[in-house]
This record gives sequence, C-alpha cells and structure tokens, in this order.
Amino acid sequence: MNRRYARSSRTARAWLGFAALAALASCGRESVTALDLQITPTGSVDQIELTSVTLDGAPLVLTGQSTRFPEHPTRLLTGSDVLTLWFKDSDGSKKVIVTVQGYRCGSPLSGTVTTPERTLAAGTTVSVPVAISAPDLPTCPGATGSGGATGGRGGSAGGGGATGGGGAAGATAGGGAGGGGGAAGSGGAGGTAGTGGTAGTTGAGGRGGSAGGGAAGTTGGAGAGGRGGSAGSTAGAGGRGGSTGGGGAAGRGGSTGGGGAAGRGGSGGTGGTAGAGGRGGATGGGGAAGGCAPRSAMQVRVGRMQAPMGAWSCGYPDALPSGRIATKTAGVVQYGLINGVDYSNAAACGRCFQLLRTSANGVPSRMVTFTVVGQCGPNEGCGAGTGANQFVLGPDTFSQIGNTGETFAPTPLDPSDMVTAYDVPCPFAVDESIYGQISFTGGAATGVRFTGNRYGITAVRNLLTNIDLLRGADNVWQAPSGQLFGNGPWTFAITDVYQRTVTTSSLSAANPEQSTNAQHATCQ
Repeated sequence: MNRRYARSSRTARAWLGFAALAALASCGRESVTALDLQITPTGSVDQIELTSVTLDGAPLVLTGQSTRFPEHPTRLLTGSDVLTLWFKDSDGSKKVIVTVQGYRCGSPLSGTVTTPERTLAAGTTVSVPVAISAPDLPTCPGATGSGGATGGRGGSAGGGGATGGGGAAGATAGGGAGGGGGAAGSGGAGGTAGTGGTAGTTGAGGRGGSAGGGAAGTTGGAGAGGRGGSAGSTAGAGGRGGSTGGGGAAGRGGSTGGGGAAGRGGSGGTGGTAGAGGRGGATGGGGAAGGCAPRSAMQVRVGRMQAPMGAWSCGYPDALPSGRIATKTAGVVQYGLINGVDYSNAAACGRCFQLLRTSANGVPSRMVTFTVVGQCGPNEGCGAGTGANQFVLGPDTFSQIGNTGETFAPTPLDPSDMVTAYDVPCPFAVDESIYGQISFTGGAATGVRFTGNRYGITAVRNLLTNIDLLRGADNVWQAPSGQLFGNGPWTFAITDVYQRTVTTSSLSAANPEQSTNAQHATCQ
C-alpha cells in the first residue's frame, strides 16, 4: 500500500486503500481531485471516523484502513479543521457521499453525520460541510498532564569563576504550568561548570508539572560563566472568542494562558462577558456584543414512549422519516415529546436536545440527540416537576439512553445516575433550508407552519401585509384577530431564539410544502 505525506505542519496524510488521501489540515494542496470535509463542531469533539464513503452509490472498502482522524487526539476540533479526501482523477464527475462518526474522550457521540451529495471534479477540490453536535466536555475524566521537559545543560568550563547557568524551565503540562527550571550553579574558583536542573515531574490531573528540582551546580574552577539552559515553553494557545454581535466584531482574542491553553471566549452580551478560565491558563477575552448565548443545560427525567402515536402536535407528518427532521439516519428518526410547560404553545417545536447520561464516576455513558415533534401529557407521565418525565422519547431514541427493562431514566435509587439535557442546534447541513407550508380555512389562506429550523423560532412577520403573526398550539403562525393574512404570494421574516432574522423567498399557495431558501447560520 502506497504512502504519501502532505506539506502540513499539523498532521501527516496517509494513503488509504480506497485511493483517497485524508488528514486534518488547512494548508495548501496540490492540484488534485479532492473533497474537503469542513468540520463544524458544536460542543466538544476531538476525533472523527470515516464510517462510509460512496462513489455513485457504490461503497468504498474501508476494512483494514486507518479511518480515525487524528489517530491520537490531543485537542478539540474547531471550525478551522478540514479533513481532505484525495481521489483518482478518473473519479471526476462521480457523486460522493461521506458518513462520519464523532468522538469525545474515546466515546462515540450520538448518531452519525451524513454529508450532502457532492460531484467530484477532476483536478479540483470541492467542499462539503460536516456539522457535528456534542455536549460540552472540556476535559476527559481521569486525564493527566504530561511531565515537564528535561532541564537545560550547565555552562562549560572557562576562566573567571562565574556562576553556572540555571536549568531550563519544564515544558508546559497538558493544560497547566510547566515545571520550573533547576537552580543556577554556584560560582567559585576552579572546577567544571555547573550542571543543569532535572526535568519537572509529571503534572497530575491535567494540571501543570511541579517545579524541577535541579541541584546547584558544582564549583567552577576559574571557569567562564555557565551557559544558561533554554527557556521552557509556556505560551498557551489563544482563547476562542465570542461570536460576532450586532454591529460588533468577532470576539476572537482571548489572552494566552500562563502555561496552558487559553480559556474559551466569553459568550456574547452587551459589551461581552469574560470567557471562562482556561485549564491552567488565563481567562479568555470577552466576546463581542450580541451573538449567540451559551447552550442551556438541565437535569431531567425521560420516559419511554410505549407506542408511536402519530398526529404530532407540532404538525409533522405521521410518517416522521418523510418530515424535515435532522436527527435521522437511514430512515430511523430520533424524536421525542416535551412536557406542556416547556412546550410553551409550540415554542419548542422543531428544537433539538442532546441527552447525556453519566454514571457513578462522572464518565458519560450514553448520548442521543433528538427533535421535539410534539407535546406529551399526564397520560405519559409528563410534567415539569420532580418525579415526572420532562421528555417522552420514541422507542429507538430511548434505547440509546436507557437500559433494557427501564421505562424511564435515570434510576431514582442511584443519586449518581443523571441525565442532562442540552439545548443544541439541529444538525442540518449548511445548505439545508427551512420549509414553509401555507394553511387554509374554508379555502382561504390563514397561516403558515415552518419546519426544518436549525434553532427555535420566536417571531414571524408577514411581509406581504407587514403584520406580526401569532403562533398557535398547532405550530401555525396566523394573523391576529381582525387582521388579514393576504392572498399571496408571501414572504416572511423569521426570527430565531438568538434574535437573528432571515427573510424567506416567495411562497405560493399552489405548493403544499416549499423551501424558503433561508436558514439561520450555526453559532460559532
């Protein structure tokens, strides 16, 4: 099997058996037939795996090949990472589809991500987005920092009896301050130059290595000054800044951590709040004004749906695989119902939640992401309070988070058993739009329902009549009493939970469901 390497300072590219070349990199490339997988993670993802690659519908053989990138993850993936697959020029004009599995701390994330179809072009690179959602898990349970590097070498002998140079500072531990350098050699008359300090000890639990315990150098004999050890590496990586706000610049600019990675940038707000502290590093810089707020998280109880009910109150079709739902793989839809309080007059319709179940030692054991398709009630044990189900999940979805024989989770007798729900963006591809469907009463258009939204929708304005619409419990937006909806065609202004507004293309009454050619962008 041939092996080739890219001109990259980050990761070598290994030639795979299906004649594709892959690596996480963003450097320049040769003129080749290639597909760029643009990784757009939400949450904590440190590794991806190619689980399927098809050309014109025919699967390529991945057995026996290295398909995880990077092979040994050392950091979280970001929106600047690109996984490039190189193909033979003869594959030009073929249609390619890639399926990817995300990982964090060696555990697979819930579900896989399948890219939209792309057509290869000989001698050209085409790109496709890969949107992966995951819970925030800044550190892996039980991880330890690496030790400091060896101390600097002592000065050489010479005339003058100057003191020997100190040992070098230890290199930075994973996420913490580096080990301190050894003590300087003492001066004197005659003898060899002082020896350098020893290496810093291994950092515990991801915190910095302890100071190097270098002994003082031996007495110099008319020696010249010892050469100082080289300084240890301490610079932390820059903190990720806040998202761009209305009128504000992107908040990229967290200050470097002292010996560790810089903190992630603060969330957007008026003036920007300070970022959370880095692991051993300084806190990140404040985010720019406006933008997307951090995801919410809450402890919940979830129940198993005894039988699919259909007639979903959010207006999805009874056959969910045919609906505009992002959380589905090969016809299996991950879906659930939400209690009446949090349903909030259909405000939760189409929103996605990721559930993380943790065991006694705090290690994530189960994860699943699902779409809210309707409301559940007391008959399903649903409610907003303690002892009730905040969500009821479809059978396939519950099996991803629950154990055999359980009808709800977590186990009430084990206080360390917890299920946490994260409000996450629905993992639609970058080029997937919101869909709109005009509703009618007595032959007249009276409202519109939207599905396929990446984030929750908080407001809709009918631009034909310049009237703000009101949402009903059936997820249909209608004109206020006494106001007209209009005869169409219609355009709408749709505002999401982060107060970002997109404008749809013209919708007609002739089509039951049609693309709006609009979608709210993924928060970075």
